[in-house]
Amino acid sequence: EECDSTGIVVVNTPTSNTLAATEHTCAMIMAITRHIPQAHNSLMAGNWDRKTFTGIQLQNKTIGIIGVGRIGSRIAKRMQAMEMKTIGYDPYIPEERFKQLGVEQVDLDTLLKRSDYITMHTPLTKETRGLIGKEEIAKMKDGVRVINVSRGAVLDIYALAEASRAATSPAPLSTSSRQNR
Repeated sequence: EECDSTGIVVVNTPTSNTLAATEHTCAMIMAITRHIPQAHNSLMAGNWDRKTFTGIQLQNKTIGIIGVGRIGSRIAKRMQAMEMKTIGYDPYIPEERFKQLGVEQVDLDTLLKRSDYITMHTPLTKETRGLIGKEEIAKMKDGVRVINVSRGAVLDIYALAEASRAATSPAPLSTSSRQNR
């Protein structure tokens, strides 16, 4: 009412950043796969160490998508083009939609255990706050790459940092996260 009385238009545009979030996620996946930030920093320091920053290939890797709605479904399509196996967890998406997308529907524990990459695309709700914490991280593969382009509080960043420090794998846990909102 206050906005109406002052002539301010308020709108809800839930799809306005769908493509941007999708592309950002893909960019983050590529950056952590090919060590792009580290390679850039090394090059800017005057070094050329190509072998150190080779990275891995996405082909035949498994990406677990938590939240297979507007953004998660687009991530699946793009990662399938990279020949990744796509699995997903979303209690609100019907089985038929998973089939349409070519995404294997799994429970959260299965996704955590099987994924080489895990990407999160959920709203921040009472159900999703802290969805990925210490116990869930302990179920993940060594060297898993975690991308959180949903709300920051979906992932317990302190538990992730602790697990990352403890990792002995040559490919430590990685993350990208937006601010808590």
